[in-house]
Amino acid sequence: MARNPDARVVAVTGGAGFVGLNIVTALAEAGHAVVALHQSPLDSVAESVWHRYDGSVVFVHCDVREEHALTTVLSEHDVNDVVHAAAITSPAHESTLAMLDVNLRATQVLLEFAAEQPLRRLVFVSSAGVFRSAESVTPLDEAFPVTMEHPYAIFKVAAERLVAFGRRERQVDATSVRLGFVYGPYERPTSSRTAMSSVYDAVALARRGEPIVAIAPEVGRDWIHAGDVARGVRMVLDHEGLLAPLYHLGTGRNSTMRETMEMIAALIPGTVLRWTDNASQANVVVSEENRRAPLGFARAQDDVGFAPAFSLADGLRDYIAFLENDDRKSA
Repeated sequence: MARNPDARVVAVTGGAGFVGLNIVTALAEAGHAVVALHQSPLDSVAESVWHRYDGSVVFVHCDVREEHALTTVLSEHDVNDVVHAAAITSPAHESTLAMLDVNLRATQVLLEFAAEQPLRRLVFVSSAGVFRSAESVTPLDEAFPVTMEHPYAIFKVAAERLVAFGRRERQVDATSVRLGFVYGPYERPTSSRTAMSSVYDAVALARRGEPIVAIAPEVGRDWIHAGDVARGVRMVLDHEGLLAPLYHLGTGRNSTMRETMEMIAALIPGTVLRWTDNASQANVVVSEENRRAPLGFARAQDDVGFAPAFSLADGLRDYIAFLENDDRKSA
């Protein structure tokens, strides 16, 4: 891989996925050499990133469930840092055992590798999904109790605690970041991500000229632009000095489904927006029961200077412009 010889080499697991691709591009833009690990064949979206950053980003086929293959890639590319963003988000896609292997066991493999090599830093990407049905309207800090009601949340919390254990017992420089509800560039169905965000669904419908039929207008979401997530991860990774074991990357504010859908409708002329009480009639669905408080970002702001750059309106505008630009390139 042709690169700046003084650049650090950062491996990103799940590097061809939604969040992973955003992290890859943020690291490449910051001057890092990036090794993006991916399990499935590259689609056209990932290939576009590969071509755009040819020389600073290399994509390597690697299943993180295969320990020897994973550690071999890290060794062969002289990796200095790792961002572990690979995840299976739904047990309906594969077995819960596969989810355990990717979301939890691979984290331990990376922690062992980090202790023995050693790596400069390991960042584990977690999720606000560990807070199922939180009732608080106040932004949640990192000390707020988790509510593990789903295998995904169970494995994410367990992985966070493995990271904390590795820091304490093995002196590994590792930290976890929990993400709010992410939307933005590079979101699309992949082999390990089959459920799209309601922002993705609504924008796709509106751009096709189809009506948005939504439900649960008062349910809130802490929507954070993928670019803000990627920048936050990069800031945590690049920070010199000791870090806390866990950071929240959110906006500190929920937007209701009504606010969000109305913004999308206003940004895409001609969009028809309707509301229904019947989930079977909706094409943009969110659960009334899955209410979550926003994530506070005070710790990340204090320690590494993170604050979200995008308001929801500006972020949606940026996302739609990104899609329109992609359309022009494909025409």
